Amino acid sequence: MIRSVGFFALLLAVACGGGSSESTESAETSSGGEHHGHHGHHEGHHEGHEGHGEHHHGDFPPSVDAFHHAFAEQWHGDRTAPSVCPHAADLQDAAEAAVEDQQAAHPEVTARVSQTADTFVAACQAEPEGGEAFETAFSAFHDALHALMEATRVAE
Repeated sequence: MIRSVGFFALLLAVACGGGSSESTESAETSSGGEHHGHHGHHEGHHEGHEGHGEHHHGDFPPSVDAFHHAFAEQWHGDRTAPSVCPHAADLQDAAEAAVEDQQAAHPEVTARVSQTADTFVAACQAEPEGGEAFETAFSAFHDALHALMEATRVAE
C-alpha cells in the first residue's frame, strides 16, 4: 500500500509540477487579472521578464521597450503598493516617453496609456499602503501597456 501511495504521489508530482507553463499561467492569471489569457505570448513574455534578457514579443520602438522593461520589474516583482508606488513617477516618465514617441501613430492607445498612468500615480498617492484603487489602477496601467505593445509590435 505504501509503495502504491508513493508511486501515485510521484506520478502526481510529475503531472502537476513538471514546470509546465499552465501552472505558471494559472498563478499569474489569478494574481494579475487577465494578464496572459489573451496575449498569446505568455512563455516568451514571462521568460523575458524573469531574466530581463531577450524579449520574445517581436521588436518594439525603443521608448516602448524601455516602458515595458521598467513596468516588468514592478509587475513581476513584489506587486504591492509599498513596493511599487515608490517607482510610480519613474513608470509615469517611461509611459510619457513612449506616449510622446507613439502619439501620432497611435493616438487612442497612447491616450489610454496617459490616462491610466495618471490614475495609477493618483492611486499611489491616495493609497500608498495599497487598496482596491491601487489594484485597479495598476492592472489598468498594465493593460494599457500591453495595448501599446500590440499596436507597436513589429512582426518577427
